[in-house]
Amino acid sequence: MIEVKKNVKIGNVDISAWVYCYPERDISERTVFYYSLKERMDSLSSHTVRKWEKPRDVYDDIMDPYRNFVFFRYAGSFHIRIRDNAISQRVNRCGITVIAFTGDHDAEFVLSECRKLGAVEKLFISSKTFMGGEPLRVHGINVLRVEMFVNLIAIAIRSRILAYMRSSGLLKKYSVEKMLLELHKLRKVLLHDGRDITTEMTRK
Repeated sequence: MIEVKKNVKIGNVDISAWVYCYPERDISERTVFYYSLKERMDSLSSHTVRKWEKPRDVYDDIMDPYRNFVFFRYAGSFHIRIRDNAISQRVNRCGITVIAFTGDHDAEFVLSECRKLGAVEKLFISSKTFMGGEPLRVHGINVLRVEMFVNLIAIAIRSRILAYMRSSGLLKKYSVEKMLLELHKLRKVLLHDGRDITTEMTRK
């Protein structure tokens, strides 16, 4: 990995940034980009536009998100032309990560803090996905607050369960969702003598 420190002035603000270049990632990202672009171009060139289809809609559907890298013309079939400047700008960014920061920090510290932030964001996204991630379409700020509070409690409970599963080794065999499904089959039964037992519920 190659590390270079850059100082940039935007208006009256001075910004420092570390630029990280990963040669191996550069090669892999270029390979994936060119392969995906060619695959979509071949698919577009061989596509036969049906009567109810619009060429522009077909182009957008097949080339997305590579629309900015080619021009097209339709005259009974698709004719595609490469946008060299757009592709050059894209591949020149392969393998490069730029992290802006304030203060006086070395490259290792900045990268480490950024990775911590990424880990927190992934955990939040995972928890949000577990909760359903539905839009908060509610009427009134009080309803919104209640729903956010309930979601927060649910995320906290799930994080606690996840930590227990990780420490006990259950995470190697079960996901949180699968374990909850297994626990859902269990019931606690209170006997006449006051004792309670845990048993599994059958379909019968």
